[in-house]
Amino acid sequence: MKKAELLFTFIIALGIIFRLMHWPYANEILSLGAIFLSGLYFWFSFALLNSIKLRVAFKKESYKSISKFLILGAIGTGIVFSLLVIYSLFKLQFWPYGQVGLLQGLILFAAILLIVFVFYLKNRKQFLKINYLRFIIIGFISITLFSMSTNQLVDLYYGSDPEYAEEYKTYLNDESLNKKRPTRVFKSK
Repeated sequence: MKKAELLFTFIIALGIIFRLMHWPYANEILSLGAIFLSGLYFWFSFALLNSIKLRVAFKKESYKSISKFLILGAIGTGIVFSLLVIYSLFKLQFWPYGQVGLLQGLILFAAILLIVFVFYLKNRKQFLKINYLRFIIIGFISITLFSMSTNQLVDLYYGSDPEYAEEYKTYLNDESLNKKRPTRVFKSK
């Protein structure tokens, strides 16, 4: 992993630790780390996932030995990694659509992983060998968060105060907050 990835991953871990300890600015630290890591994957995946240093990422000579398919594959993989990081943040912060976004991201992740694995078996390209750790870490964290319910996350965060945890679960599951506006039905003439 590159230094920037490690730095942003450390910031995310620090935000999670702060959140578990109920220290101030935990949400801000967690959000900033996830946004920057997601942005790194989204904007610089063509270089990052092909092991090109960011100093020479915008020089044409850096890509002579890399096929266009690998560059496009890295861009697609970076977009999927970016989605998984952002929707993991949504799930950790109890924001709407975290679960749905993680499901969509995991479906895309499985498709990308299948394509990369098939091409690895066919051509023995180095893309999977270089990025296997990223696939394992991001996939494991995303699957773990997807499999956790909101109530389990509330218990994890607020397990030391069961009364508050129950109140927060009630707040999150309150039907009056989650009701949709009625939709109009237009009759045709």
